[in-house]
Amino acid sequence: MPPTFTLYVTFSGICAFIPIAKPTPKRRTFVVMPGLEGAGNALDDEPLCPHDCYLRSPRAALYGEIYQLPLKGKRVKFLLEHAGEPDVSELPDEAIDMKSLFGKYCVLNPGIFKRRSPPRPSFIMTQVILPVGKFGSTTDRPWTLDAVVGGGGQALVGATIAHEVVFSVNNLIKASLRLETLDGSQVALDGVPQAQELPLYAKKSKVELRIENTCKDLELLGPGQKPLRDRDFKWYYELLDEGVKQTIREKLGSDDLPIPRWPGYSVAGDHDCFPARVGY
Repeated sequence: MPPTFTLYVTFSGICAFIPIAKPTPKRRTFVVMPGLEGAGNALDDEPLCPHDCYLRSPRAALYGEIYQLPLKGKRVKFLLEHAGEPDVSELPDEAIDMKSLFGKYCVLNPGIFKRRSPPRPSFIMTQVILPVGKFGSTTDRPWTLDAVVGGGGQALVGATIAHEVVFSVNNLIKASLRLETLDGSQVALDGVPQAQELPLYAKKSKVELRIENTCKDLELLGPGQKPLRDRDFKWYYELLDEGVKQTIREKLGSDDLPIPRWPGYSVAGDHDCFPARVGY
């Protein structure tokens, strides 16, 4: 029996975790990462920060010493071989719950799950399909986040929320990544999008990867300073059904969309991207 290892994938930035309606061991959670190359505005007309999505890895994990791999325009899958049943858990409670905040407005645009655009909105950069595994998190200091007006949701007040979501699968004997193109930009003769398979190599019984969806241009803070506002959270509203988005616009009037804020701090300013969950 080959030695076993554990795969760890840390998600950082604007990443929406969504349960698959009919899960299988290989397809349990769908992760959507939005972003734009150029200008775009949120439902309250504040500019949305352009984002980029990357796979990052210690040099030992990916063949060819790849450290950073752009994931824009990619669907990522994991091909795993197990020596035994892996540990399983749901997403952590600390991950921001869009359904709780948005209430009846938490109706997703079905196009965000599609490969081709349209119906997939052009701002969906990257999709990740996660198999059965275990979820954890790294948490941040307490934040406050108001519910959406008219949705019937519940606000978070001084809540410690997940700054990163960590996905892991143990009891592995072999693992690789499958990167498929969105929009069929590279297609084989049979019309099936080409895929790139990258084997993963364990070091000290671990494979450690990071998938990050972060601002293209970060605002640099001074020594000891921390972001006091997460305006990038407005990307999550873009994932909603178009009719719901129009209703939210009308309800808002001239107000701002609710976003995570350091308690007592309300003016415009920083970015500090947080993952979110839908439906758990």
